[in-house]
Amino acid sequence: MREFRMPRLALDDEEMVLASWSVAEGGAVAEGDPVLEVETSKAVMEVESPGDGVLAVRVRAPGEAVAVGDLLALIADPGETYDAEALRDRSPKPAAGAPDRPEPAPSPVGAPVPSSAPPAPDSAVPRRSTVPERPDPLVPHGFLAGLPAGPRRAPEPARARPPEPRPESRPESRPVKEKLSPHRGAVARLMTASAGIPQFSVHRELEIASAEELVRRLRAVGIRATLTDVVLKATAYALLRNRRFNALLVGDHIERFDTVSIGVATDGPAGVLAPVVHGVERLDWAALAAERSRVVLGAREGRLRPEDLTGGTFSVSNVGPLGGDAVVPMVTPPQIGILGLGRARTAGDRRVLTAVVVADHRAVDGADAARLLAGLGEALGDADRLTLAGPDVEDLP
Repeated sequence: MREFRMPRLALDDEEMVLASWSVAEGGAVAEGDPVLEVETSKAVMEVESPGDGVLAVRVRAPGEAVAVGDLLALIADPGETYDAEALRDRSPKPAAGAPDRPEPAPSPVGAPVPSSAPPAPDSAVPRRSTVPERPDPLVPHGFLAGLPAGPRRAPEPARARPPEPRPESRPESRPVKEKLSPHRGAVARLMTASAGIPQFSVHRELEIASAEELVRRLRAVGIRATLTDVVLKATAYALLRNRRFNALLVGDHIERFDTVSIGVATDGPAGVLAPVVHGVERLDWAALAAERSRVVLGAREGRLRPEDLTGGTFSVSNVGPLGGDAVVPMVTPPQIGILGLGRARTAGDRRVLTAVVVADHRAVDGADAARLLAGLGEALGDADRLTLAGPDVEDLP
């Protein structure tokens, strides 16, 4: 009998909730098979079986909070006999107490506010006027100052003012308090750390007609490529020629990499995630399009593997599909740089987009960012230089 404990899935997974079990008690499992799903600060992730056997007892139930190292289940070896009820009785249970996710108290939104009694009408309160006699309304004030007074008109009798309208009762506006989700909490911590980094940005307008033409040619031979795929390949091209950006700043040292793994900012149901396409420079067009599609779809559906969210050496944030002209994103530490892209548009007889490199000034300088953008512009402006040899591109029209 082996213990099945919660493994570490991502860099920031202090808060996790067991979402569902994929295997019933008594069901056979093999090493690497998905056994359950947990909701982490990043996404809903599958947890795989550590070995072959039978899922004898499930210790934790859906909806319970779990942490790294917590006992999830007991797995019997193949052919091992066991008493499930006896095992369940001996299995440690979560400490009793407050629920893992207490529901916030309902907020009394829209409760009417009692109105005070209206003031008494002016006619009900006798007044003694102390205001001087009014000047003739047809004569500007001060125009006859110093001249002999003319005949005066008899004062008009005082008229009772109508009562002021009673104010209507209106509901009180009160905010609905909502605790940050685990994902938004992780984003808040990451962006707070990013805000402490000395960052700068360099902007450039890039021509993309050649890149768009390459996308059309790839699609003509059955490869479901997008402009994003060409941008990823062009970014890898530029990074390998400006290697100071393909790196991480960890403590007081820089870790440089020979392979390019790019995080692609994606709008998911819980917020923005940046799943990673690993080894971009090594993938042919068909493999790149398939992998980019897989991780982006996984982020949008909230289902990614742990390795899909780690190992990035650079990031790309593209607001073009949402209609944004440009974006100045924030560096994702410990990465050194990030590329922000706006929408593709026509400028005169050119097809262009605005690219922005944001960088950690502790590791690189403005000249480095300008060179990176120059390399990116070179690749997008002549996209055929990005085409790899292989059966998927040899016969491009």
